[in-house]
Amino acid sequence: MADVTQMLHRLGRLLDDEAQAIRAGDLQTLALLPLEKAALVSAVEACAQGPQPAQPGEAEMLTRLRQQATVNQQLLGATLKGMRSALLRLDALRRAGRSLQSYDATGRPQVIDTPRSSLERRA
Repeated sequence: MADVTQMLHRLGRLLDDEAQAIRAGDLQTLALLPLEKAALVSAVEACAQGPQPAQPGEAEMLTRLRQQATVNQQLLGATLKGMRSALLRLDALRRAGRSLQSYDATGRPQVIDTPRSSLERRA
């Protein structure tokens, strides 16, 4: 059953790598990790269903891995929230140059488009 323990250690290192990639914003590495992670989880599940008893310490390792995965999930959620916020801000900045939002006499929002100028500015 040392194989399961080795796979659990490998899964822990993989989760560490994932956390580091999230913090570094390394999207290329993040794209590669799910396949390896899924393969390791499947292998651990297959071994766990076998007739061999669990080795000492494996339950604690699984608890630690679950905690690592939860932290990584929270990091990914925060990263996605930040990316969405940045995209919304960039979109607002892009729209700011094309139009102005104001309110009409009844208090309803209205968009006032700015005319496109063909004037070229030179320094």
